Amino acid sequence: MVREAAINALKHAHPSRIAVDVQPHGADALRLVVTDDGRGFPFRGRLEHDALVSSNAGPLSLRERVAAAGGRLAIESAPTGSRVEIILPGVARLRDQEIRSSF
Repeated sequence: MVREAAINALKHAHPSRIAVDVQPHGADALRLVVTDDGRGFPFRGRLEHDALVSSNAGPLSLRERVAAAGGRLAIESAPTGSRVEIILPGVARLRDQEIRSSF
């Protein structure tokens, strides 16, 4: 998902900079943020997942992948860049599965 957001920014926004930030979010989630200094999306402001779907804004495949993972997507857009934020739940469960499978 991060790769997809970064490649979309590179292809469509023509930025000079793309940054990726990954942080814990609460006890059991991750916040993935991709920002760029490109030209932004056709809309301005912040749209949460439901608004992105109802207005058909943002990358469809990214919306679908985030939803399939049980996550939340929000996109902020301005003429000076954009910010794609993905919240993915269940990280502790995935980490526990990975630890068990390594033994």
